[in-house]
Amino acid sequence: SIAASAQTFHCAGLVSTAGSVVKSKGAYSFTVNKSATGVYDITFGAAHPDGSNYVVTTDAYSDSSWGNYVDSHFQRTSSTVVRITTRATNTGAKTDNEFTFCVLA
Repeated sequence: SIAASAQTFHCAGLVSTAGSVVKSKGAYSFTVNKSATGVYDITFGAAHPDGSNYVVTTDAYSDSSWGNYVDSHFQRTSSTVVRITTRATNTGAKTDNEFTFCVLA
């Protein structure tokens, strides 16, 4: 295995619509708490060394045949938690949706 200090990602993964971890990658694992429709709190297995100023990317799954796309957005809440919100682009309403995220080391 690669040492945590050599990892590109602090943590990264694929999260299901229901809020379960489908795939976990990176130096540390994570857990998910789906607190409301379209709202997912990701808790890292260890605090990020940059405190709450870490780099995050996220992307929501959209089925092109569906015609209505979903966006995902993030809010860094602490050195151990990032909140991901998924919204339907046609209405702006929060919606439960699969997404990926990456937190750089």
